[in-house]
Amino acid sequence: MIEILKLSTELAFRVYGEKLEQIYQWDYAINKAVFEEQLETGSYKGFIISPGIKFLMEKAKECGKIMPYYGVGGSSGACIYTFQIQDSQCSLKVENCVTKDVLNLLLTIEEANSDSSFVRHPEIQFSIAPYIFDEELTHPWSGGRNQQLVCKIAGKEYQNLVTWKNWREEQSLTSQYAYSFGQVSLGPTGLTVKVFDNQTEETIDITDYDDW
Repeated sequence: MIEILKLSTELAFRVYGEKLEQIYQWDYAINKAVFEEQLETGSYKGFIISPGIKFLMEKAKECGKIMPYYGVGGSSGACIYTFQIQDSQCSLKVENCVTKDVLNLLLTIEEANSDSSFVRHPEIQFSIAPYIFDEELTHPWSGGRNQQLVCKIAGKEYQNLVTWKNWREEQSLTSQYAYSFGQVSLGPTGLTVKVFDNQTEETIDITDYDDW
């Protein structure tokens, strides 16, 4: 299920329920395969894993966890979520930007109600903290995922969008635009934001990097 919220100052997508669980299972399978190859070979697609990182990955495995290494900013994961509205449905493309695996879904748009929560909580999937601290942490890492996927354009990022020469407010909820959100470990939302104009085939990066 997907809900879309469009206000004068923001645009947000919210995915939850069975479709989100499908995304999470797909994501986990890819992350597990990357993790196992990195442990076995010490690299992935030519990206060398340092001995220190590999040691922590081995510790994670001993604890029954997976911890693929996607670089210093990859503890949130490596997915890019791209939304494109098609009448009463919304296509959602989920891509692992490292492996290039893709999951394509077509979701029926549900009307957003006033009780819906369009709040993005950054999440850390892969943390080294449990394997470098002997003492119990005040806020222990669970490795759990958010119960909803919220991808939101608001604040400075929405201002960046509306001042784009290609932006047409009346077309915001049509197939003219595709909205892409990439997982990162920085910033208040943990996502970068890009918008693609299907008519001109131009892309704008509207991420508020000043808030990182």
